[in-house]
Amino acid sequence: MRVEEALARKPWLLPFLRALRQGVEARAGPLAEALGVRGRLAKAALWELRRLGALEGGELKPEIAEWLDRQDVAARGRRLVWKRGGVYVLVAAKRSRVSVSTVPADLVARVEERLRAVGEASARDIAAAVGCPPLAASRALQTLIALGRATRVGGVYRYT
Repeated sequence: MRVEEALARKPWLLPFLRALRQGVEARAGPLAEALGVRGRLAKAALWELRRLGALEGGELKPEIAEWLDRQDVAARGRRLVWKRGGVYVLVAAKRSRVSVSTVPADLVARVEERLRAVGEASARDIAAAVGCPPLAASRALQTLIALGRATRVGGVYRYT
């Protein structure tokens, strides 16, 4: 199975792959500490990466590291965004789990356009203006934050 196919099925592994690419040791303790997750979650991720054949002798395989370098991945804090086709995959590493959402690229573009026009707004205001559910607008705004195009102060998002 190719790496992209495996990550399409299990995108929660992306933060762990990225941390390994940045030089974090392929052991549960250091990986958990680097990502701010529980050791059990890091251990499960390492097991899954070994099962997929992404690790070789405690390190990422060179072809997987090269593949990861070619991908359109942006990270800010504990959020990571992977552009895959016409969709952004938003991955948020939390203490005991990794949450994954997909956000259509056209929705992100519409939300960005609206936020640029108004300067700053809440997720509800953007959702009403764009005509989408507030949760979808919030995820699109989180994607923009991870891409470095917006910031959040309190409940207000600002275009940067």
